[in-house]
Amino acid sequence: MIQRRLLLLFAVVLAACYLILLGVWIGSNAAYDLSVAIGIAPDLVNPEGVVEAIEAILWLIATVFFGRTAWRTKSPWLVLLTLMCFFALGEEISWGQHLLGFEAPEALADVNQQDETNLHNLNLAVILGLPETMPFYSYFTNITRILNPLFYLVNMILWIAFPLLKPRVNLLRQYPALSRQFVIFAIGVFIVFIVVDRLLINAGELLELGLSMLGCLAAVEVFLNRE
Repeated sequence: MIQRRLLLLFAVVLAACYLILLGVWIGSNAAYDLSVAIGIAPDLVNPEGVVEAIEAILWLIATVFFGRTAWRTKSPWLVLLTLMCFFALGEEISWGQHLLGFEAPEALADVNQQDETNLHNLNLAVILGLPETMPFYSYFTNITRILNPLFYLVNMILWIAFPLLKPRVNLLRQYPALSRQFVIFAIGVFIVFIVVDRLLINAGELLELGLSMLGCLAAVEVFLNRE
């Protein structure tokens, strides 16, 4: 009972933070656009840096909790979830480049759209020598245009589809149990993204924040269920 209450409190705090950050994100983007228009220090009101830092912290927490539970249970599913969260963390912080202040290797920087040590900004068009006349050429100039939708789909499957299908599909019987409340929260994250993205602003970063919250909440729930 205490664990359930702790989990519920954690979920409520995350949901509240998400709503607050949603308001801050919308307000900051409006302020950023205004500052760009009038030429007054736009970087001071750019919300992306703060949101990306929060995402990294949440993915770190998810990696630690999933990893600890995977170590205890030796569950292949939990090992897979740990690796996914660790990969998301690494890509979010460019594998420590911005924290440690090192430059990306020249060979990687030459084919990375942002000169960073990560995979999601690779320019496949340069790597593969694709001609500019090729259909969908722009999608290959930055692989994030392919990886981001794929990452969103994977998260939708992990946090919504698998928990719902777990009781009915034998292959998923060993998948970690996630509560109905968690699945509802996950659905809510995607609904908020669709509404905000379609009606207000480009909300891709907001969805990534929501996904990091889902990963963190799932890891904590699984950990508490195993205690």
